Amino acid sequence: MKTTLTDNSLCVYPLCDGVEPELIYKYIGELRDTGVDYIELDFRTLIKLKKLPRGVKYIFRMVDPMFLPMTEFYEFSYVVLTYNDLKEKIGTDVPVLFEIPYLKNSVGKALRFAESRVDGKISALRIRSSFEYCKPSEIKSVYKKLCAVAAPLPV
Repeated sequence: MKTTLTDNSLCVYPLCDGVEPELIYKYIGELRDTGVDYIELDFRTLIKLKKLPRGVKYIFRMVDPMFLPMTEFYEFSYVVLTYNDLKEKIGTDVPVLFEIPYLKNSVGKALRFAESRVDGKISALRIRSSFEYCKPSEIKSVYKKLCAVAAPLPV
């Protein structure tokens, strides 16, 4: 199994108001140099930076559909969509990483709903939750169900 490192420390109010763009740029470079494959960021980071460091892939946490046009100015590997983003149809050429909370027996329904609301390719699924890891058999059954519902998407 391949391990992919992601970092989301630059999204959802991570930046102090007075932080200099050079510091953010350097921070991204340090993340890249430590082996992070994908850096997730939102519009607040993009507003502060004129360009993004090379050598790492980016995930755009849209926060609100009005920020989707920002994907036209940067090269993103994914755009994160959540249920809240699907109030109206979303059209994007950037592959979608659909993020949902884990609710037993609802992953398939959530994915089908997202497919009906997104004019684009949903190519990854991220499940947000915390699981009790008491017994290996319980872990295996949870992930087995997720993978059965989400296939062929990477989970």
